[in-house]
Amino acid sequence: MPDDHDELPDSRAEFLHESPLDPATDARVRRLLADARHDEPMPADVVARLDRVLDGLATERAPAAPVVDLARRRRTAAKLLVAAAAVVVAGVGVGQVLPNLGGSGGGDTQETSAGGAAADQAAPEAAPLDGDASSRTASSGAAEPNPANAARIRSNHFGPDVRRIRDGLDDGDAKNFSAAPGASCLVAPVGPGTVLAATYDAAAAALVLRPPTGDTQVVDLYLCGQDTPLRSITLTTP
Repeated sequence: MPDDHDELPDSRAEFLHESPLDPATDARVRRLLADARHDEPMPADVVARLDRVLDGLATERAPAAPVVDLARRRRTAAKLLVAAAAVVVAGVGVGQVLPNLGGSGGGDTQETSAGGAAADQAAPEAAPLDGDASSRTASSGAAEPNPANAARIRSNHFGPDVRRIRDGLDDGDAKNFSAAPGASCLVAPVGPGTVLAATYDAAAAALVLRPPTGDTQVVDLYLCGQDTPLRSITLTTP
């Protein structure tokens, strides 16, 4: 085998130094490269740009942020999911209760008789003190048992039910209703009027028919144990 320091054969040396260009083109390329050589100092704007690039690279290599505790993050996420689920469940529950509170608002506002004239117009209703009818039923409606012949009033048919009861009294059917609720139902004087035992969506209540004034009559509904009316309506007298 030839020694590593042996000179290459002439044929191999010629192959390594051989240019893929023809001699004229090779000479022209070399001349152009020599003319393009830049020996002057680098322009100031180029130097400034390079400095900014280097500063940016140094900033990118700054110490990394501390590692987040993944286990703590998972525990926090689980707590947030549980809280969100509780909010959704509470929202669904409120949505199921609220329709029962306002379902009769449109019907009580104004009704028209067969002749086309306005018959009854509801007075503004008192807002529930505790936020919903179900909580008030639990706290006050249980104070007085519901009489068997109590006037039945539904929250979503408040106007028609009150009108039916009033018209029944005018027709002499008062025997179908209790003369008055129990003594423990009304906790404060309610003023003048005929007081009847009633149920409001199964809650013990009292219906107070005020004396007619002109061609109108106000009717108030009290839940047992409450000193302010839950709902009111103004009816036209027969």
